[in-house]
Amino acid sequence: MQCRLPAAAATLMFLVGCAAVTKEADSAAAAGDWKTAYVRYQAALKAKPDAKEVKQKLENARARALQQSRAKAQSCLQQRDWSCARGEAQFILTAEPGAPDAAQLDAQASMSLALDVLESARADAAQRRFREASEETRRAITISSAPEVAAKRLDVDREIALAAIAEADRLRPDRKYDQAVEVMKIAAQCDPTQANRLRQVDAERDQWRSYQYEAAAYEGDQQLDHRDWKAARDRYRAAIAIRSGGRAEGLARYSDAMARGAAAVDGHDYPAAASAFKEAVGTSLDRGEARRAIDRLRVRTFRIALLSLLLRPARPDGSPWVGSKSPMFSTVAGLVQEHLANHASARAVELALTLPSENRPKVRVEVALPDGTQLSTRPETGLFLTYQGELVIAASGYDDRRLRFRVMQRSAGASDNEIGGTEVTLGELCEIGDVFLDSETVGQLHVTATAADGAALGTFSGLTKLEMAPGAASPGPHPPAPAGRATAVTPARPPPPPPVTPPVARGPPPQPPPVGPPMAPGAALTAEDTPAPEGGAMGAPPANDDRSRGKGKGKGKAKGHGSRKGHGAKEGSK
Repeated sequence: MQCRLPAAAATLMFLVGCAAVTKEADSAAAAGDWKTAYVRYQAALKAKPDAKEVKQKLENARARALQQSRAKAQSCLQQRDWSCARGEAQFILTAEPGAPDAAQLDAQASMSLALDVLESARADAAQRRFREASEETRRAITISSAPEVAAKRLDVDREIALAAIAEADRLRPDRKYDQAVEVMKIAAQCDPTQANRLRQVDAERDQWRSYQYEAAAYEGDQQLDHRDWKAARDRYRAAIAIRSGGRAEGLARYSDAMARGAAAVDGHDYPAAASAFKEAVGTSLDRGEARRAIDRLRVRTFRIALLSLLLRPARPDGSPWVGSKSPMFSTVAGLVQEHLANHASARAVELALTLPSENRPKVRVEVALPDGTQLSTRPETGLFLTYQGELVIAASGYDDRRLRFRVMQRSAGASDNEIGGTEVTLGELCEIGDVFLDSETVGQLHVTATAADGAALGTFSGLTKLEMAPGAASPGPHPPAPAGRATAVTPARPPPPPPVTPPVARGPPPQPPPVGPPMAPGAALTAEDTPAPEGGAMGAPPANDDRSRGKGKGKGKAKGHGSRKGHGAKEGSK
């Protein structure tokens, strides 16, 4: 007994459900919604096939629904509401399969709807909405397979293709090739005979991209020649953004590594600089700059030599350093200054040796090292003095620590007075090797730096170490240039050319390719009209194959094919 209870409950629920569906159908019938009533009675009868009352109600609802649907379909036709008429026809065919009037109505409404869709496609093409127009022509043939629809679709597709070609012609002179290619794809989709024209525009786009790539890379080459690594990297990256790969890719890596190396040098991060420059060498594109930079980073031992001093003969106000101002002094002082200004140092030295003895000061030169050590020459009298002072120090070509030189005049008091000075960075001195330093009062201080591998660091000769007084301030590791003192560093002899490959000889900058001829409407391009894929001529305008090639009106003759008349010639002459 317990086993039968679930089955009885299920039957009860089923009957309740059938009654609910029948009630919904009755409500729809009472409201005059016969189509809904018909559908719901069908569902109720399917659930309870032996219900005679439901069968009767279903037949009544079917007849009323068909009558109602036919009336509405006619009304929709009068209002040119093809979707509505089509929907009513399809309902009639569902309720009354094979009904001739419904089949005819469905065909008529479907064809009219498809023709309207094609008109909409034509309007979209006129508004340059080519993709929407193409989608609508494809949708039209899914609505109706009538010959009239197929024929009109061909006409509309041709119109879309011609409008798309005209749009591509409008875009090409402005180099908007991506848009031009997209509309030409639609043209070829609507009219497959336009495939060659699509290839023509695609080839023009490739040529334009190649030009843009080469133009950006050429600008990068120019910046590379000027060793502006960051600007070169940016231009090479711009080329890669246009088209990946090619020569710009390796050059972008090289110039980026050089830019990072230069930035690391400026920030005194020499290990990072060395790593970046080695990366640049690893690209196999280095012309010597990266290898030279690595060599400059190497810390080596140098022997710094102080060779001579040529003091300017007068103070900034024109008075002598010592003694009285005489005509002889003024003459010699003026000539020395003139020859120094003209970089005739040898003649300036000869004249300085003729200065009256009473006007020759007793001076010494102090050398302040980056670590605070101070060395000095012995005091000597004269404007031009020679020395044999040397010191050994470790430095690199990028070392920005400074050597500071002060010229001290012996005075009657307990201490000497500074009458001039100049300075140079260790990197600059070690790179050039032989320099003249000058300032407002120092005419020429001759200093050299030569490699001294194996020499003991910190040693010196020909100089005396000065003992600083307790509490005296010592120069820091990077002493600033004294205020108001202009220092010039001049190579003592013409420097040798840098050990790098000279800039690559470059031709003229790339020129933009010409825009191809307008694509005249008509038949597809012939093989002769197809442009060369890269850098070639863009081809002649496509021939209009709809025109007769022969002379005369309506003649089917063609040159070079003989005079034999065939069946085709007779048809062409009709």
